[in-house]
Amino acid sequence: MSFFVKISLLLLLLVLLGVGLYWGRWWYQLQSASNYEALLSTLYQNHQVPLLHAPTVEDWSQYLILDVRSPEEYAVSHLPEAHFVNYQNPDQAALDRLLQTDRPIVVYCSVGYRSEQFGANLRSSYPSPVYNLYGGLFQWANEKRPLVDAQQAPTQLVHGYSPSWGRWVTEEDRVVYEAPALDGEQ
Repeated sequence: MSFFVKISLLLLLLVLLGVGLYWGRWWYQLQSASNYEALLSTLYQNHQVPLLHAPTVEDWSQYLILDVRSPEEYAVSHLPEAHFVNYQNPDQAALDRLLQTDRPIVVYCSVGYRSEQFGANLRSSYPSPVYNLYGGLFQWANEKRPLVDAQQAPTQLVHGYSPSWGRWVTEEDRVVYEAPALDGEQ
């Protein structure tokens, strides 16, 4: 093996090690956070999208609210008046129709990480102001704000995403990890 190849492989290894250490440190901080505020401060280090704190909003009808979680998470519960936008596979035509608005846009997910990424993409493509709901659906639920299920009926349940994330919902009897079967489903 030539000297150039050896040096290239060494540099590649060092880059991969650096990236692994960075993400590993970030993941460790998330998993070892002692409280929800510490978790959120770790998640929001990049501040790509301005945060909107729910207690500061008097009239939610002024906002277009987008839930960017999975279909299963949305089916368990979501904010009233929220529009479902699948983070992993958004329907671009439907999203474009929704975003023909002068209203500011609020995006949210479970804790705010996915919604920050989604919101950053929206900010670069649409003229309306975009905000990330501080603390996501978990913070909303922890503040005992209203939630509705797939049939728009009031609910107290929250999809926990996974046990390592669901632990941040303060009332653990509210947390589920599967969407309930709809009428007619087996």
